[in-house]
Amino acid sequence: MSGTTVPLDNAKRSEIMSLQAISQVLPYKFAGGDARIDELTMTCSTCCKEIGPDHIKAEFTARGDMADLKGYGLCYDCKTVTPMVAKFSADGSCLLFNGSSWVKGQWGKGVVAVEPWRLHIIPFLIAAALFLAWLYFHFHSSQQHQEPPTPAEIGRGET
Repeated sequence: MSGTTVPLDNAKRSEIMSLQAISQVLPYKFAGGDARIDELTMTCSTCCKEIGPDHIKAEFTARGDMADLKGYGLCYDCKTVTPMVAKFSADGSCLLFNGSSWVKGQWGKGVVAVEPWRLHIIPFLIAAALFLAWLYFHFHSSQQHQEPPTPAEIGRGET
């Protein structure tokens, strides 16, 4: 999920639309325990709105105490597709592929919410930008308010 958007060709569009909605597959109860995934939502990587289970098209493969998901969130608000690859375990752990590496996470309480990685860095970037802007304006404005020395002050050495 690099944050860039590209048009989908007809073959990819047909492949995505042929997948089942995740709402048709869930709830899923893991074998040999009480662990269960009731619902899955994700966040659009472009507009950051929630994509519900009826709009997530996916291949969901159950393997006992593991479940693999390869899917796409369809955002009808901004007309983009957000890819998602995840591996869920009955112990509550999951692995999410962020486009270049696997990130370990947790799921629980029957709902799994998967957000793109860049959502976690946005608050930090906003805070850093605000701090740097404050620093710049604080020092820049303090330098502008100093009056230049008058020729009389320069002559007396009062600079």
